Amino acid sequence: MTQPRTRRLAVLAQDPGIRRADRSILTASVTVPWEDLVGGPAGHRVQIVDYDATTRTMYEPAQVAEGELAAPSDSAQILADPAFHARNVYALVMRTLAHFEYALGRRISWAFRAHQLKVIPHAFEEMNAFYSREAEALIFGYYRNAGKPVFMCLSHDIVVHETAHALVDGLRSRFMAPSSPDQAAFHEGFADIVALLSVFSLPEVVDQLVGRDVAGADDDGTIAGSEVTAEKLMRSALLGLADEMDAESGAARVNALRRSVELEPDVGVLKHIEYEEPHRRGEVLVAATMRAFVDAWVRRLEAPDAASTERIELRRVVEEGADVASTLLTMAIRALDYTPPVHIEFGDFLSAMLTADGEIRADDTKYGLRHGLRDWFARYGITAASDTDDGSWRASDIQLTSEGVRFGSL
Repeated sequence: MTQPRTRRLAVLAQDPGIRRADRSILTASVTVPWEDLVGGPAGHRVQIVDYDATTRTMYEPAQVAEGELAAPSDSAQILADPAFHARNVYALVMRTLAHFEYALGRRISWAFRAHQLKVIPHAFEEMNAFYSREAEALIFGYYRNAGKPVFMCLSHDIVVHETAHALVDGLRSRFMAPSSPDQAAFHEGFADIVALLSVFSLPEVVDQLVGRDVAGADDDGTIAGSEVTAEKLMRSALLGLADEMDAESGAARVNALRRSVELEPDVGVLKHIEYEEPHRRGEVLVAATMRAFVDAWVRRLEAPDAASTERIELRRVVEEGADVASTLLTMAIRALDYTPPVHIEFGDFLSAMLTADGEIRADDTKYGLRHGLRDWFARYGITAASDTDDGSWRASDIQLTSEGVRFGSL
């Protein structure tokens, strides 16, 4: 059987604010589906069009050579090289598309008739990034901080967030209509969940944040077991990420992330008037999901088959975190196939996640994600829409039959 072809491309692991110990920008190498590319890069599904409307500059189309393509070795060159910026957004959009198609088990079309999503990495000088169905494009701006340009196309989670908007629009086009407070908030909350879990599925990011911020980390590659708690991992990983973003990313985006991960459980939170606003309401969905992620991460580190020692290998902490993030990301994306086509509420999404995951992974003892999600969503006042014991949707009474299609029956 022929294996599908892929290519490896370098991307910024999060954004220019996340640095290694030597202060160089942290990059990662990601796998994306293979397609024949021309300058841009431009392929069958994604086309990078690098035009800056503010300066009226059309940048030279970036090329992607055969073989693995590494990032520039110098941080200053990363920030100044528009060709790397173009390859960075191409790789992150294609990686996100691959996540969705893997989770759903099929090809996904965009919400418009064209087969290419256009991506403009340096669209204009403005602190803004958005998906436009009408323009068939993802559009990223840039702004100046102390006179230096800050490019939103270099923020991993901003690129993935906007790509998730485009993909959800292709799958559930009516979710754009604010038919209910939850539906108005769902697009933003879901896109944030996909973006954050995409970042945490990269071991390089988890290693950098946990190894730097968790107390008790040692030169021998271990950390104190007492430091691996949900509260400490959340503060090192999630809030550490927000700290780094403060230096290079848009202030509104940083504040939204901080509010989401610091939002304390409150069963009445969705009834507060400030959470009628769609972006704020979406933060509740993010908070419940990311708390469940951290809890599952800690459970994996405390698993009965784990070696009982006072210190834990940092490598294992990183691998478990990235593994849980990847599993939960797949679970969240797969849930879209089990949501109603319109007027979605957060309880519908919870039931959809529980159903989608139960169909694929009957045994959830390894991660305990289904129980964890129900528990944390309930703490924020979100209960499964289904009235079944496990919160999943009831199976239909109408079942497929194979009668009349076998030679024997005929």
